[in-house]
Amino acid sequence: MISDRYNGFYYGFGEFLVPDFSKIPDGFLLINPRCIKGPRHVLSCIMTAIDSHLSGTGIARDLAMEFLVRLTGKRQINKAMECLLPRETGGKVVLVWISRKPMPSLDFEEMDMPHTSKEEELEAIERRLLLD
Repeated sequence: MISDRYNGFYYGFGEFLVPDFSKIPDGFLLINPRCIKGPRHVLSCIMTAIDSHLSGTGIARDLAMEFLVRLTGKRQINKAMECLLPRETGGKVVLVWISRKPMPSLDFEEMDMPHTSKEEELEAIERRLLLD
């Protein structure tokens, strides 16, 4: 799991095999792995969402929604939410934590983060900036 602090917020993310989604602690976003282009993609979206939230320039009122908008590169929140609540992932899910509170520990099998080509990941990173 990749985790740290940024501008007063704790963050963490990683892909996990979760047999029962109801066992995930409250506060985590459950992201379908198909929406992730790589760790730099997720990290850049977390940082951009936090910066937009703090400056009041975000598209969404909620920090979690701002992250989703950045992750998908789509202004429409209903389109961004398509990456939530993974379907047909065989229990694989990317868990994302963004909060002023420290992240709770997880007791799930960690998997390798999804990766695409460097070009696809950079394109996804660019899309999160075009929303500003």
